[in-house]
Amino acid sequence: MFQTRSPERDREQDRTRIERMRRVVTSELQAAVNERDGLTRRRERDYAVAATSLSQLGEFGERSAADEKSISELERNAERANTRINSLNAQIASIQRLMGLLNEMDNLPSQ
Repeated sequence: MFQTRSPERDREQDRTRIERMRRVVTSELQAAVNERDGLTRRRERDYAVAATSLSQLGEFGERSAADEKSISELERNAERANTRINSLNAQIASIQRLMGLLNEMDNLPSQ
């Protein structure tokens, strides 16, 4: 004769599984948000430094080659930061959708 667990035990097992997944997803969501927010702060700080530097360096054509190289490097770094921030925003949105699916699973019947 085929035996099954009680419905309450099945529900408890389901809740435990979903909660474990929720903890992992929540942790990874927070990690992505922290990375994005930290990178955004650094980017904004670097923009402020770059703006101050540019105002002190003079106009294009009047700056030294070293100054132009520094400005180009700042621009490349800013572009890389923007690309990464956009990637993190997409990841965060996906993780949030995953969390929504986990919340939906919480409402599914166990049997």
